[in-house]
Amino acid sequence: MRRYMYNVDIVPFHPDHVPMLKLRREVGGRFFENYDTWAKSITEIGKNNPTFTGFIGDKMIGFGGVSMIWTGVGEAWVCFDESMQHKPKVILYYTKYMLDMIIKQNNLHRVQATCRIDFPQAASFLEHIGFELESVLHKFSEDGVDHFMYSMLPTKGAV
Repeated sequence: MRRYMYNVDIVPFHPDHVPMLKLRREVGGRFFENYDTWAKSITEIGKNNPTFTGFIGDKMIGFGGVSMIWTGVGEAWVCFDESMQHKPKVILYYTKYMLDMIIKQNNLHRVQATCRIDFPQAASFLEHIGFELESVLHKFSEDGVDHFMYSMLPTKGAV
């Protein structure tokens, strides 16, 4: 366990962390659906990739990591507790810190991330931590919504 500013403890992800997260019921103007499918997917991703969880005291604030696609390339993802939506400095600082660490430890030359087009807060978050908009993925989600594809190329000096 490691403690940084804001008294946040960073620990390795554990599947028991998933049910501790209180998700916002509404994301991008629509209600979050398929929780069980999402929870199983996150658990598998978290067990097999560099993934971390943040706590303030005994309150989990979120978890995230990078899913390795192949050597040198990964896809970043993060899930925050609904209580963190009014603490952007905390989530920006810790997400950027952990992403930089994962990039260095895994010698990544590309990290990508997607977000729904109808969730502008996610796009803004990705831009604030150093991602650049790369393209639009048409009808990318299971409900047919377009997504933005963002990328970070650390060898370009983005990290």
